[in-house]
Amino acid sequence: MAERKQCWECFRRRVVCDASRPLCKKCCARGVSCPGYGQKPLRWIAPGQTSSKQRGVRNPPTGTRASACEPTAVARSVDVCREVTELFQAAEYYNALMCPNKMATGAACAKNPFYMSAAAVQGLPLPVVKLLTAGALGHRILQNGDRPGSDSAVLATRLQTHRGAALRLVAETLAEPAAQTSNVTLLCVYVLLITEIQQSISPDWRHHLDGVGAIIQARGGLPSLAMSLPPFRHILRYVALIDIVGTTTAPGVEEDRARRQLELLPLLPALYGNGLDSCFPCPPDLLRDIILVNYLRSRLDGATTGHSTDRLPTALELLQRITQFSSQNWAAEIKMATRHDGSGDTGTARTARGASGALPSRTSSWDWQRLAFIYQAAVALYCISSLLGSEVARISELQSRPSYHETCIGVSQMRDAQCSALLRHLQVVAADTKAHMRKLVLWPMVLAGIEADPVDEASTRFIEHELVWLSSTLGTASPLVGRRFLQGLWRRAARWHDEQGQTWNGLFDRPYVFVV
Repeated sequence: MAERKQCWECFRRRVVCDASRPLCKKCCARGVSCPGYGQKPLRWIAPGQTSSKQRGVRNPPTGTRASACEPTAVARSVDVCREVTELFQAAEYYNALMCPNKMATGAACAKNPFYMSAAAVQGLPLPVVKLLTAGALGHRILQNGDRPGSDSAVLATRLQTHRGAALRLVAETLAEPAAQTSNVTLLCVYVLLITEIQQSISPDWRHHLDGVGAIIQARGGLPSLAMSLPPFRHILRYVALIDIVGTTTAPGVEEDRARRQLELLPLLPALYGNGLDSCFPCPPDLLRDIILVNYLRSRLDGATTGHSTDRLPTALELLQRITQFSSQNWAAEIKMATRHDGSGDTGTARTARGASGALPSRTSSWDWQRLAFIYQAAVALYCISSLLGSEVARISELQSRPSYHETCIGVSQMRDAQCSALLRHLQVVAADTKAHMRKLVLWPMVLAGIEADPVDEASTRFIEHELVWLSSTLGTASPLVGRRFLQGLWRRAARWHDEQGQTWNGLFDRPYVFVV
């Protein structure tokens, strides 16, 4: 078949396409997600709408009379058919447009544990069916944005209907004591958590996270459940990530939460692997450091001033370890893994590849080292601002200690340097025509916005533009929530850490999460 000269979006709009590869530049300039030139993209249609001819309804034999219950039976049959049609449309939409973005490699089908086969769709619990449909509708609404002629209002009404039904069904499930900790309930509450974060209809996503956590704790804790229930490991991975990363942008860290995260450290190689089996490809050593920063925050939150100063050397040691992380080594491991096809590979390659099988060969050319630089700078900024932000003025007290002398003197300069490096690398990734890595930096983008100088209009405009792009491309509201938060922060006359008495915890009016 001859290669297409027009992308599908320009073909649909009946406009001239510039035929740029892999994505049309005209679509990008219009702020439209270009579907490319390959297989025709899926189009969401209303339930019951079809392009095929409908079969006629057979009339009853002459002289017979329909019973009073027959119209009801026919109506119910139509409703069931509509629900089934809508479910499979939602599942097809999810597999094609949402599922690939749950993995750093963009893998789909059998290589992605989130992919749903037709058999799996048929076996879904009813609450998950409603949530899957609501999630697909929410994704479509966010991708539509404010586009003229958008059917977002109609889709929003349907979304609220499915969401309301799902909430009622989950509540009914939780009301049954025997079902409260079952696999079905765990799956239902997890999907509810993901869709609530994706749509950001309510700010109370933490309630659902803690609900999942309560079920997991009742079944022996996440480490035990991850080992005893391998089919759920990809779900538990995201539960852990949401908890860990959601703690970084929260107004405080509870000791119990920090302790549970600390218990995950021995499990990270099996649960998280090299980081590519999620949309948060933070190198595992740096994810471990995020957990340790969260734990230190929990201790500092309840500490007196004297005890806080005593723990300062620990924070400085952690910062040194973060800055000494080798992005080059991690990138080399990832590139080695992408060259293997799954047969006759080494143990190192198997570990780097993770549980999803061989990585797509197209990923071998991606700039994994730059992605590692981005996460390294973001984690360093989080460590400095959350643990040392209010202590910088007193760091001079420790300058007499030789092992900390260099770090103590340069911590403020280090923050500025890490912020500049983070913004520079984010701008390079944003300009990459491949675009996929651009989808994987939501949390670092928000961290860059928190640390950016409000008077630096070029940087703030860049961050705002990228967050809007992420929301439209990924079909999730989290980037828009981040944008609103940063806009409030940027109304200050200067950077927040230059204000007397301002702390990291004081920046947040509620917990935020920037993972999915």
